[in-house]
Parts: sequence; structure tokens; C-alpha cells
Amino acid sequence: MNDSQFKKLISFDIAEKLTYTSNAISKITVLKKKTGEIKAMSFDIGMELAGEKSASSIFFQIIEGNAKIIIDDEVTFLKLGDTMVIPKHTDYLIIATQRFKMLFIDLNLELNTLHLNKKSTENKRYKAGQTVYSKVNPTKPLIVRAFLNKIYYCFVKDSPEDKEEVYFERELTT
Repeated sequence: MNDSQFKKLISFDIAEKLTYTSNAISKITVLKKKTGEIKAMSFDIGMELAGEKSASSIFFQIIEGNAKIIIDDEVTFLKLGDTMVIPKHTDYLIIATQRFKMLFIDLNLELNTLHLNKKSTENKRYKAGQTVYSKVNPTKPLIVRAFLNKIYYCFVKDSPEDKEEVYFERELTT
């Protein structure tokens, strides 16, 4: 399935759209962007999904059935409605002790963006929340903000009353 199979602003039950496949893990990509991906996955009994030193943070929620997860050698059993966040650079193993379905959100917050100098074409990597400095005013810190396919550099607030001012905004590039 691709994004176009899910109409905008029309509700649907993702668990109903997702089917089980014998001896397999099935997945539907609900949304895929440069900053992350949302997938719905179904696991047949006995199936396993391993992540070694995951490159990004992962959020998932059990939407049908039960599962077993091992994170850094610690075992947890999850049931319908349970959610979990796996921090980046963490080993994990998801095991289907019975058939189950889950919503899986991969949060890739390391962004490939352009240098703060607006005229530059040099690519640099910044993380959302990272503090950076412009060449124009190197004493004034900026904070990186990301929203969907745009990246923002905002002046850091000196006090809670300060208005966050957008210094620079650009579409994300690959």
C-alpha cells in the first residue's frame, strides 16, 4: 500500500485494513516523510523484528493482540493499547507470542539541511533542538526547529516573555 490509499481527512480503522500473512510480518506504510515514517504492521505467531542500535527513536502502539519486547536484555509484555518508545541507538527485539498488530512510528529527527548562510549550498546535518550559531551574528544562538518538510532556525528566547523569531526557513533537501 502507498500513501494514496489513505484519503486525507477520512477516518479509517488501520487494524481492519491490515491483514495477517502466514509465517510473515506484513506492513502498510501510512505516511513516509524525510523526518520519519508511520507504518502499521501485523506479525504472525513466532515472527520477530530485531533492531540493532536503531538509528532513530521509535514509538509503537499495540492495536490488536499481545507482544513480547526485549530492550537491552529487559523483557516486557505488551497488550492491546500499550505503547512504548525505544530511544535511538538501542538494541531491541519484538516477538509475536501470538498474532498481533502494531502502529510503528520511526522518528528520524536528524535532518539533512542547508548551511545557515542563506547563499551557501553546502549540506550540513542538524538535529531538531540543536543550538547553532549564524555567521551574521555569532553571539546570538539559534535553535533548530523542524515541522514536516520545512526546517526553521529560531532565535533562542532569553526569557519566557520573548517572542520566538524565525531567522531562516527552508524546505528540507536530500
